[in-house]
Amino acid sequence: ACDTEPGFSPLKGLGKTMAASAYKYHIDPRLCAAVSMAESSGGRYCIKPHNAWGWGAVDSDPYGGALSWNSWEEAIEAWHKGMAESKTGLANARTVSVLATIYCSSPIWGATVAKVMNDISIRTLPEQTAG
Repeated sequence: ACDTEPGFSPLKGLGKTMAASAYKYHIDPRLCAAVSMAESSGGRYCIKPHNAWGWGAVDSDPYGGALSWNSWEEAIEAWHKGMAESKTGLANARTVSVLATIYCSSPIWGATVAKVMNDISIRTLPEQTAG
């Protein structure tokens, strides 16, 4: 379900979908894209179909708990809803550093997510101010 063509993200063109879902659940709109980059190179290398976020994967059994969806739109909505309603503390993580301690065991995960979020801000800022 994930296109592995170099340089291509299957999530390309879904920024507005991500943002609408993020605003609906009161989540930073950059987070969905940033986590997808840290977890699957933007959906290129998914653990299961349309799971660009490694949602449900745990170190002890990464494939057993990982979820899959039928479309990117469905996955984006489910990811945001899951983040907002999580019982594991994800919903209350107010910083990427705190989120990193809950979401992923990788020591570089938080820094990767924060860098991508910053890169998104830098790339979109000129368009926002050009108005």
